[in-house]
Amino acid sequence: MTSSSLRDRISQSMPRYSDLLSEFVAIDSVSQSTADPSRVDASAQWVAEQLGARGCDVEIYRTRTPEGSLGLPTVVGHYPGPEGSPHVVLYAHHDVMPGGDPAEWTTTEPFTARVIDGRLYGRGSADDGAGLVAHLATIDHLLIEGNGELPCSLTVLSEGEEEVGSASFESFLEQHGHLVDADVLVVADGGNPALGEPALTTSLRGVIQVFVTVSTMDHPVHSGMYGGVACDAVTAMCRLVASLHDEHGNVAIDGLRGAVHRQGTVKRDSFSCIDMSEDTVRADCGIRDDVPLLGQGSVTDRLWFQPSISVIGIDAVDVAHSSCTLQPQCRARLSLRTAPGENTRQAYEALVRHLHNHAPFGMHVEVECDELGAACLVDDQAPAVQVALDAMTEAWGHQAVTLGMGASIPFVALYQEKFPQAQILVTGIEDPDARAHGADESIHLGELERIIHSQCLLLNKLSA
Repeated sequence: MTSSSLRDRISQSMPRYSDLLSEFVAIDSVSQSTADPSRVDASAQWVAEQLGARGCDVEIYRTRTPEGSLGLPTVVGHYPGPEGSPHVVLYAHHDVMPGGDPAEWTTTEPFTARVIDGRLYGRGSADDGAGLVAHLATIDHLLIEGNGELPCSLTVLSEGEEEVGSASFESFLEQHGHLVDADVLVVADGGNPALGEPALTTSLRGVIQVFVTVSTMDHPVHSGMYGGVACDAVTAMCRLVASLHDEHGNVAIDGLRGAVHRQGTVKRDSFSCIDMSEDTVRADCGIRDDVPLLGQGSVTDRLWFQPSISVIGIDAVDVAHSSCTLQPQCRARLSLRTAPGENTRQAYEALVRHLHNHAPFGMHVEVECDELGAACLVDDQAPAVQVALDAMTEAWGHQAVTLGMGASIPFVALYQEKFPQAQILVTGIEDPDARAHGADESIHLGELERIIHSQCLLLNKLSA
């Protein structure tokens, strides 16, 4: 079958895959500890049923975290291929982030899919429901093309705790790693620099998330009667988190380091590694013209190769319910992104040291680890990289590039350590308007169509 006829067949089938993605969005498979874990069980069952309906030998596994608790489910489905063909693993996770405040969604309810102007909105639509649907669609079209046979040995791997650091996945690899030991791993969880411009991600930052609690008193007191002597915990927390950056916005935690990036556009054969511009970042984020960007150095370095730290949640009295009261305790959730090559455990210890050493006025500070995920670098000289870039270029009709990503996919580093011989391809499926993790998350259905086409081309090219 020619690439043009394959493209036409995929295009005609897209309403089916839009409906399939809408089904996934409705599952609300939030993996955070405060959510209902049965919903992640439901999404695992959905993935297993979809694979089983396509003739796949499928199992659901649960392994334990390092602390001994039972992890969330991982789905593994396998199709045998022709003798001597490569073994390819297609990865996408089936857990999602919380929906957030429904009032912030302007398009739909978080877990109700809706298509508007070619984009399908809903939590998990981009991260990573689109990856799952792309894999299912790839199987569908390759089975049609091969008269019920696939061109290679294929395993679909879908974990249920990517959004919380893949805590039990190391145990999964120790116990069941032989199932996913592959020649090529395709991770459909990356991003593209712009709509219609495909990319492979070759570097990922690590992630460290902690809960920090500042305690100053054992009960609330009147701010007029005791203000000026008793310190409220919210003020103390503000001073503590302010110490995490210097006056330029650089991370000010001793012991952290950044990676060295080759400056400028790096050309290799028919593709290039792009650099990000300040104008692009401002447009993508909607940053006001009068608000400066944080940090120093090139924008590319700051986004992909340097650490960053943010307050992503804080427990304090909201303004509507506030009174003239000094609060005795304040809790915050911090997210630290580490540079590729940084040791995750050492970076965590550096963060804990900083928080204790900078406790305001000697206040009591407690730090609780929430998530640890390693950074990684992917070998962009691997033969499969050129094959993938060629497939993406053909499917998109636009030259594919390589880039870094400031976000984290802890699974990739774990897999890379276990199977260093595997060639890893982190493919782009989200564009800057996808707004993964935020309100109005969406996927452009045209991009989903192109990633399906490119994956079919990729597996055929790898098998050839």
